[in-house]
Amino acid sequence: AIEVNLSPKMNGNAIFEKDISLYKTVGLILAVNTSLAGDQLLFRYPSVIRQQVSAETLRAFAHNRSNETVKNVKENASFSTTGSPLGLNKGSVAASEGRLGNLAIDIQQYEAYNLPSPTLAPQIVPKPSLCNMPFQLTIENTIFVGYPTLFRENEKLASDDPKHQDVLRLFNFVVVLARDGNPNLEGKTTSGTLSQFHKIAHQISIALEHEQRRCGYLTEQASQMLNIRESWLIAQRDERADVSKPDHQALTSQLLSVAHLSREMREMYHMLKEEGNLNIRLNGWVTVTCSLEDPEDHPKWAMRPYQTLLMLNTKQQRWSTVLPPDSSPLLRKLMEVAKPTKSFRELQMELDIPFSYLYRLAAHLVYWKRAKIVNTLTKNNVYLLNHELEPPSYRVLGDEFSKSFPNFRFEEILERFSHPKTLGEHSDFLLIASLQRDFVEVVIWLLQKDLIVQLHTFVFLLLNPPKQKREKEKAITMNGSHQEVLNYSIPQINNIQLASSNSERRHLMSVNSEKEFSFGEDVSIQEIS
Repeated sequence: AIEVNLSPKMNGNAIFEKDISLYKTVGLILAVNTSLAGDQLLFRYPSVIRQQVSAETLRAFAHNRSNETVKNVKENASFSTTGSPLGLNKGSVAASEGRLGNLAIDIQQYEAYNLPSPTLAPQIVPKPSLCNMPFQLTIENTIFVGYPTLFRENEKLASDDPKHQDVLRLFNFVVVLARDGNPNLEGKTTSGTLSQFHKIAHQISIALEHEQRRCGYLTEQASQMLNIRESWLIAQRDERADVSKPDHQALTSQLLSVAHLSREMREMYHMLKEEGNLNIRLNGWVTVTCSLEDPEDHPKWAMRPYQTLLMLNTKQQRWSTVLPPDSSPLLRKLMEVAKPTKSFRELQMELDIPFSYLYRLAAHLVYWKRAKIVNTLTKNNVYLLNHELEPPSYRVLGDEFSKSFPNFRFEEILERFSHPKTLGEHSDFLLIASLQRDFVEVVIWLLQKDLIVQLHTFVFLLLNPPKQKREKEKAITMNGSHQEVLNYSIPQINNIQLASSNSERRHLMSVNSEKEFSFGEDVSIQEIS
């Protein structure tokens, strides 16, 4: 079943505001329409899953390309079936192919994404009258979202000279989505609504259109990709038994090694898939920044002066590698001076700005997944392993930990935080001052990876219910009810054990007895959810 959803207008989010379901990124596709080649799928990432080229692709190639064109392709563009692709060494090629293999397993369940190029390209390249507006195509469990863009001046140029000039008429940058059936953990938003993905596709399309009009960027990249795809198809038609035919992953690796736009699309995919936001400079000229985080979704707890800002980059980076060139100077300064050991009060004094503005800068960094709010690190803080976290691989985390902190063992650190202790108690076993400083960096790294969470102790005092209500409860008890309302004297408060708990789950008071304790007739301590 195919459902095409095209709106004649883009009036804010009106056409998509009813759908609040969350979707995850499956892949990215770039398709174009040229005056000579027609509808063409230039690149999709991750690579498709097929053992061999489909018959539809080979028939379309034989039909669209004359013998003269094939001869020119053989002379000007040859596909590398042995050795390394252009511009990549053997080590990087092996790593790239391994990563593509892992992604291929994830997209195996989406048949629409794996359709042959000649079948899928006409579906995602609309006619000119439906361009320059939101595009949405649903095929079974897969949704294609884009913003097809038409170059009207190029269309007129192609009609004036239809034989001798291959002109780019339109393009469609498509984000492929699927419904997210597994909600992400808190703080790890990598899924979003349809309206958010439509905004992302629209922003990227505007940036690509700007670069095409400025320097012909799309035309150059499309020419390179078409040549590589044609040489790959020629290699598929080679009937010699001693020549191995390159698969789809080899085609993707070759496109990544030659076409700059394909590498940018790969970077976009991993940003959306792993971080939930984009911060990329297309063609080294246009900066595109967008996020899947809902700007109207405010945090549950307000920021406090005793809290601080924890930067999420594991390596020390300058603001120029993270922020756009026109960012606020105060935001740059905040990124340079922020440390988990400096509270907001200290940062406010150092930067000499009002608390309200400091909180706005911090909220901005939190929204773009560059930082998160934590309590300032002190010796009295109590941390415990985050049992709700499901990391992709402890082996990968262990390798990264060993490279960053060679004086510590990852397994021993995890074992130490398996029991709630203060940081002062953890650092007592370190007799060398330099190791104690390194241990603070270890704690910061664990917080950045969400491997540990802070525990808090909460004490709540509530007044007893009115006297009439207590008498009524006693009457119920005398009539045989199992409920008991018992009073205890103040000295028995020593039997109460205060429990430390995760701030997110707030396990409060636990008592040795199974009964409720109260301070005489006036004050009681009870559990509050």
